[in-house]
Amino acid sequence: MTPHDINIEGQQAIKSSGICRVSETIENAGNFAGIQLIKKSFSKIENLPERMIGVKYVVSIIVAMAAKEPINYDEQGERDDLLLPGEIIRDSDGKIIGCKNLAVF
Repeated sequence: MTPHDINIEGQQAIKSSGICRVSETIENAGNFAGIQLIKKSFSKIENLPERMIGVKYVVSIIVAMAAKEPINYDEQGERDDLLLPGEIIRDSDGKIIGCKNLAVF
């Protein structure tokens, strides 16, 4: 549920089947040294499929964090079917090219 496929070392890439995001609200928070500051708040998860037996979803850290908030609990309670990219692999320029594993949150 990410905007890109997930490349896991030694495995076939996991193809993205959709994009899941978290609603974002932005408020003015003043300025610092002439640079505008904003306050970001995250709330409702958008486009996260219902739980399915035997299915896990790879999501962003923001989605996983939002799923821990009571506002986003479903009738079964906190989501336990979400995974994150685990240990990140970078190329020689520091660009993320994959991960070694998946992580539970």
